[in-house]
Amino acid sequence: MDFVKNRNTIKLLILNVILIFFSLLTNITNMMILWFILIGLLSLYFIVSYKEKMKKREIIISLVLGMITMISNAFMAIFVCLAYLAAQVIMENHSQKMMLYHPAKKHELWKTLFFIFMMGGVTRLHQCILGNE
Repeated sequence: MDFVKNRNTIKLLILNVILIFFSLLTNITNMMILWFILIGLLSLYFIVSYKEKMKKREIIISLVLGMITMISNAFMAIFVCLAYLAAQVIMENHSQKMMLYHPAKKHELWKTLFFIFMMGGVTRLHQCILGNE
């Protein structure tokens, strides 16, 4: 059981179990506001932990995303800003970067566009099926 020795795996397993129980709790009590509080607190924790490595560009992008979200729900805009900033700070400081597009690789643009349109098509099909019910 080599994976049990890894502390990060154990932490992730505990977090997963806690989130499952938290999901059941919010579903039973009909208090979705608890999710906003949880996401807000986790986001603030990561933002404060890595605040020295935060870039101005990411702050501006989070504010723009928040403004776009504000059109439909002003309360949600706050949490969109916080969650985006936290995710960007975590991804910037990770040792293994996620690359969606790398111009040096052959046919990378076409692969990226294919996946974008494929996921968009699947999402559209799912919404059409749900709309007919």
